Amino acid sequence: MNLKPNVSKFTFGLIAIVTFSSCAMAQRHSGMVVNLGVKKNSFSLKEMDGTKIKDFKGSFAPALGLSYSHVLASKFNASYEFDISQVKGSYEEKFNPLYSIPFDPNDANNTSAVSQYDVKALTFSLKLLGHYQITREVFVSAGATFDRFLSPTSTTDEFGNLYPNDLAQDVKSDYFNMGGIIGLGYSTEAFRIDLRHSIGLINLIGDPRRYETLKLNQTSLTFGYYLGKR
Repeated sequence: MNLKPNVSKFTFGLIAIVTFSSCAMAQRHSGMVVNLGVKKNSFSLKEMDGTKIKDFKGSFAPALGLSYSHVLASKFNASYEFDISQVKGSYEEKFNPLYSIPFDPNDANNTSAVSQYDVKALTFSLKLLGHYQITREVFVSAGATFDRFLSPTSTTDEFGNLYPNDLAQDVKSDYFNMGGIIGLGYSTEAFRIDLRHSIGLINLIGDPRRYETLKLNQTSLTFGYYLGKR
C-alpha cells in the first residue's frame, strides 16, 4: 500500500496551515486612531397594527471620532470608539383626523393631506468591538454600539415649518439606541478601513404611542489613521 501521496498531501496541508497562521497576525501595535467616515441611516417604523411604513428613507451623514485599538493576542484585537454624527431621514405622513394636527393649508377638509418630513438629530456613539485577523491586513469585526441623542428629533414639513408631528411626539425624550455590529476591515501600520453594519435592538417609541416600533440601523464606511509612534 503506497502512503507517499497521502503523506505528501498531509505535509503540504500542514505547511500551508502553519504559514497561514503565522501570516494571520493582529496589527503589530496598539494606539490611538482618528476616524473620519460616513453613515447611511435606515429606519424600521411600524404602525400600531404592525404595518411597516415603507416611505421612511434614511440618508447619508458624516461622522468624526477617536478610538483606541488594543492588541489582545496574535490574531485578536479590540477597539473602543467614540464618534459624533447625525441621524437623518425623511418620511411621508398622511393626515389622520383622530390625532394629527392639520398642516396642509391647501386642503381645507384635511381629507387627503400628505406631508414630507425631514428628521434630524445630533448623536454621539460609544462602540465596543472585537476584531479577528483573517490575514495580516484583513480582519472581521463584531460588537455593540450605544448611541445617545444630544437633542430631541426635529422635523420639518414640506413648507419648511418645524412641526410637533406624531413621530416626534412618540419618540422617548431620553432615548438611546443600542445596536449589534458586524464588519469587515483592512489595516496596515499607518491606517485602517472599516465597513460595518449595525442592527438596531432598541425600540425608540415610548408611551403614549401612535406608532408601535421605531428601530435604527446604520451602515458605515470609516477611514482611521494611527496617531503617534508605531
